[in-house]
Amino acid sequence: MKTLYVTDLDGTLMRNDMTISEESVEILNRLIDCGVLITYATARSFHSAYDITKKIHFKIPVITRNGTTFADHENAKELETAYFTSEVLDELKEKLPIIGTCGFTSVYIDGEMFKVYLDGPRSKEFQGYIDYYISIGDKRMRKVDDLEKLFEEKNKTSYITLISSKEELLPYYEAVKDSGKWETIFQKDTYRDEYWLEICPKDATKAKAVLKLKDKLKCDRIVVFGDSKNDLPMFEIADEAISVANAMQETLDASTLTIGSNEEDAVAKYIASETSLVKTRYGSFIPYSGESELRKKNKEPVTYHENGEIASLYFEEIQKVHTPLGEIDAEYLTFYPDGSLKRLFPSYGQISGYWTEENEYGIAPEVEVTICGRTYKVHPLCIAFYPTGKVKSFTIWNRDTITVDTKYGEIRSNFGF
Repeated sequence: MKTLYVTDLDGTLMRNDMTISEESVEILNRLIDCGVLITYATARSFHSAYDITKKIHFKIPVITRNGTTFADHENAKELETAYFTSEVLDELKEKLPIIGTCGFTSVYIDGEMFKVYLDGPRSKEFQGYIDYYISIGDKRMRKVDDLEKLFEEKNKTSYITLISSKEELLPYYEAVKDSGKWETIFQKDTYRDEYWLEICPKDATKAKAVLKLKDKLKCDRIVVFGDSKNDLPMFEIADEAISVANAMQETLDASTLTIGSNEEDAVAKYIASETSLVKTRYGSFIPYSGESELRKKNKEPVTYHENGEIASLYFEEIQKVHTPLGEIDAEYLTFYPDGSLKRLFPSYGQISGYWTEENEYGIAPEVEVTICGRTYKVHPLCIAFYPTGKVKSFTIWNRDTITVDTKYGEIRSNFGF
């Protein structure tokens, strides 16, 4: 079963000092590098979230601004953003006259996001927000002298944020919450007593972004982690909705399970407990769960030699293995009794009337390796090694052809050597 793990950041993965512990970073990187699908969904902008999460090897898209934006963490760039229509923006401008004193619009200009706010008097809560970001030299803060300029970038405005006291913002939340033309979140800040009123384009929610990612990655199961009101839509669509112990009561009540607090590395430790990593000298791997799948063979996920060393490992998904030839994708490994690698199978599916050889070849990883001074770029069926780590045999799909140097000259083969 292919599981997608999605965690909130503030108050969930992040500690109260707004950092992620080194232990959580180490656990998550080990899991992600083994092929576990882990991402985050946050109200933060990608720029803000990246500064906090950049040590983590997130490989799949991350979700920011409460589902408004997908971003590529590996390459530190935004991929897809939802925007307000000009008609909706005009309506929100009328309904939120206090935005000039306690809020800003997130606007994209030449592909870069700016936080546009009005010069003049402000709520103390919003002033504190501005003072902080100016103090750290955030070049995305853009001050304007006319309220109209907060809304002048039609079809390029993606988010509206108001920061003040609950008493000041509540009437405006009541005015905008049920329109059906946009998404609204109103909640207390994780770290301070101030309240935030955040408005996103229609259908831009954490839940809908998670479902979109689930479909893109062809996952069977969703596990989410959260602590706040804006995580509740994710909880509703998840197979497992997990709250941290420090979560607000409404979130605790909606969860299917409560784990330790955000100060205890609870999210990372829970994911690690579910995935049951098996460690070898060639890496740590997630064994096959045993649940029936179209192409999986009926094999034990882990077998052992009489001396207790691992004899074979059948993976849940194709994973990267650190071999004597370099890093190679594989689905099944066998080992000698001393723990050294014996055979590596890049793909190991069951050929049947429902899963053809053509299907299997289509997912077989292409491997580039150098053996005896010659570089090959093919789809191996199996690579066998001596206990010393030297290559014993190299078997390829018969759709590929390789040229082998022999004492009789070059010989072309579609079988291997």
